[in-house]
Amino acid sequence: MGRRLTIVLLAVVALAAAYTGASWAIGQSVQGQLQHEQQQLLGDNGYLVPVSSQYRRGVFESDERITYRLGEPLARLLRRGPAGQRWAGLQLLLRQRIYHGPLAQGRTLALARIDSELLLLDPAAGKGAAPPLAGTPVLQADTQLGWRDDIRTQLRSAPWQYRAADGRTLSWQGLHGSVSADRRQGHTSLSLTAPGLSLQSPLGQLQLSGFELQSDLQRAFDTLHVGQMQMSLSRLQLSEPGGVAATIQGLKFQNASAVNGDYIDQSGQMSADAVQFAQFSATRIGYVLSATHLHGPSLAALAGALRDARRQAVGPAVQPAAVLAAFRQYGLQMVLHAPVLTISRAGFATPDGQLRLSAKLALSGPAPQQLAPGPVGLALLARYLDVTADLSVDRALLERMLAGSARQALYTAQIQQLVQQGYLRQQSGSLRCHLSYRDGRLLINDLPFPPQPATP
Repeated sequence: MGRRLTIVLLAVVALAAAYTGASWAIGQSVQGQLQHEQQQLLGDNGYLVPVSSQYRRGVFESDERITYRLGEPLARLLRRGPAGQRWAGLQLLLRQRIYHGPLAQGRTLALARIDSELLLLDPAAGKGAAPPLAGTPVLQADTQLGWRDDIRTQLRSAPWQYRAADGRTLSWQGLHGSVSADRRQGHTSLSLTAPGLSLQSPLGQLQLSGFELQSDLQRAFDTLHVGQMQMSLSRLQLSEPGGVAATIQGLKFQNASAVNGDYIDQSGQMSADAVQFAQFSATRIGYVLSATHLHGPSLAALAGALRDARRQAVGPAVQPAAVLAAFRQYGLQMVLHAPVLTISRAGFATPDGQLRLSAKLALSGPAPQQLAPGPVGLALLARYLDVTADLSVDRALLERMLAGSARQALYTAQIQQLVQQGYLRQQSGSLRCHLSYRDGRLLINDLPFPPQPATP
């Protein structure tokens, strides 16, 4: 009996030692993974810059604290508003408690469980009024690192309200969502829901309600992401002391993209059930467009160049020269691969009538040596454009849009002249035109534009 008990005790001790060693080894591996993911994330955007970092690793659990300051792209935006310098100096503190596997926190069979919270910090505390929520967790997350290279996160943000001394009130109704990905961030799925946000001040009120975001994206060409994304907003309303200034209802965005060899095909659409702005109201607002045969490597290089220009900008904005240089170098490379842009439908309807537009822009037959970067190359590019477009607007809607303009009589006379010349055609109470541009020649309703002088 004593021998059996000894064997059992030795087995228990060996198992405990093995579990302890495994937990320590997993903790070391998880630390390396977290640091790699953070470096990858920061390298992709430049919006956050690490200020300090502390990692205390234990056998069964570890703690991490990372302080970030706002990167220059965000700081520039904040400096433009009231008390902008103070807001631009805000810092973010990420606090994480990491529970190592194999049985994370003694209850989850996983590589690790991570409890995270993000707080706003005010380095200038004591030197003036603190920004709202300074020192308060604004976002919390529960993350599980699975054994099969998967990461699952549950996000939540508690409702809060901030009242300023000048009468402004900012109300946030919370947020919840989920994120799943693999450890290399090659595939990411996101779901977010935010019931609403409102801002009240003596100057007016802004209300947002019913925000939802769904995405399922795959990494492509190292830096790009393709897949499905949908975003919707139930209502946006802007009010002034005298009444409602603008309202948008049922706003939706959808985007789908896929890799086809070295190319990306992309389609997107936007719609709004109703829009009210001052005296203008419209329904069935939206567009449907697609961009096909986009050269993936060139698009990825262009995105990287624009990101670098944003990150390296000095002053209030990105230098136009840097943006132009990026488009000259990589944008023209995309053009050489003959992309096609199609607007299947765009327009809106009002009580006075409808406006409708469709168009297609393509590039045919450019020679690479003729499209060298620079003004000459851009000028030659126009000779290879192939554009068609159809526009239709109801006459009553056009007259309503021109009503009240100081130059209404001049515009009306010009429209009538275009009708007489054949550049606008009247049909069933609407004005229509068909535009084509090919071989450097512009035609409107099959007539050359600008008008050619009459033959003597």
